[in-house]
Amino acid sequence: MQSPSRIRRTLLSCLAALCALFFLLATFARAQSGPAGAFRISKITVTGQQHLSESAIIAASGLSVGQTVSLADIAAASSRLAQSGAFDNVNFRYQTQGKDLEVTLVVAESTHLLACHFDNFVWLSPADLDAALHQRVPLYSGFAPSGGAMLQAIQSALVAILKEKGVDGTIQTFPSAPAPDEPVDSMRFVVQGVSLPIHELNFPGASAVSEDALRKSAASLLGENYSMTDVVIFANASLIPLYGERGYLRAQFAEPQAKLLDSSSAAGGAVAVTIPVREGLSYAWNGAEWTGNHAFTTTDLNKLLGMKPSEVANSRKYEQGIQDINDAYSKQGYVQLVISSKPVFDDSARRVTYRISVQEGPQFRMGSLEIIGLPANTTKRLLKSWKLHPGDVFDQAYAKAYEKEQLQKILRAHPGSAGAVSEKMRLDAGDKKVNVQIDSH
Repeated sequence: MQSPSRIRRTLLSCLAALCALFFLLATFARAQSGPAGAFRISKITVTGQQHLSESAIIAASGLSVGQTVSLADIAAASSRLAQSGAFDNVNFRYQTQGKDLEVTLVVAESTHLLACHFDNFVWLSPADLDAALHQRVPLYSGFAPSGGAMLQAIQSALVAILKEKGVDGTIQTFPSAPAPDEPVDSMRFVVQGVSLPIHELNFPGASAVSEDALRKSAASLLGENYSMTDVVIFANASLIPLYGERGYLRAQFAEPQAKLLDSSSAAGGAVAVTIPVREGLSYAWNGAEWTGNHAFTTTDLNKLLGMKPSEVANSRKYEQGIQDINDAYSKQGYVQLVISSKPVFDDSARRVTYRISVQEGPQFRMGSLEIIGLPANTTKRLLKSWKLHPGDVFDQAYAKAYEKEQLQKILRAHPGSAGAVSEKMRLDAGDKKVNVQIDSH
């Protein structure tokens, strides 16, 4: 049996251990929750930013030096930045000295920001609009996330700017890609509910193609509601070829600029559109360098291409020549042909050489012809008129012409065959055959 003094020492030891445990638990809890109470921000720094300025990030956080805050306020500011969509990650660190608080915002900028394009905002110049947006949305620098608070803030800022100009319009946003099969790389902001008909077109820099000739070719734009995107698409599709046929293979149109003809008409009205052109040099044809061709010799391909040494490197003529080569291959069963080309420019001599790669693929032959859903007499007539037999080299040009001409002619001659009829070509890659199906549906 233990003595009373030993029991007393044991109890005192247990009590001391419990006190130490409570102290450690309290210290741990304080470390987890941070110091309580209000602090004065003495310093704010940002780390991890790449393109955005430190001042813009601090402004967007809502924090400022001299501000009295709690740690919950700092956490809320960090959360605001995270919800903006401009960052992939946001954290914060802090140090205290008495009631002074130094804050460090640790950010990782988003790698998925999209370039902003303002499709028909004609009330401010691009530079003035950028400045006005940055004043209202500190994180704005010409880019925006595809969603989140920052995108909403830009939309709201645009509406506010419109109202200041007396314009009662709404803002719609559309993700945009350079081509249908390419990824989204920009965000279009479009003012809706305002009429902005194109009344005047100007092409500063035009020389090789006169400004009058460009206006004539672009006459269909007059009266249309202004859209920068539509004007760019039109210029590239309809005006650039005018330069290409003159050998100006590097001609480019700069971004269109639009302004109201009546500046006092804030709500909208006719606009003048200016599309600067950079014509570049005119090039002469220096020849083609072919690789990958086997079914046709280089001499055959040059003849089909039709370009002559030292003549103007006419892009329309070149494109027609490439189409003629595609047709020649398609008649020989090369239905998977891929032709790609790269121009090599010699500016000092003003000549261009095209490096043309030909991927012929396998040669296909005619497989089966199947006719579905047509009357017996029509089916018999179609089978008789089809000229390709199983095992023949497949002539894709013939098959397309048959659908366009002979098939329609026979169907018109047999009123009972009315309805939608289509011709489908199905490739059998294993047997290198093309099976054709004519189907009424």
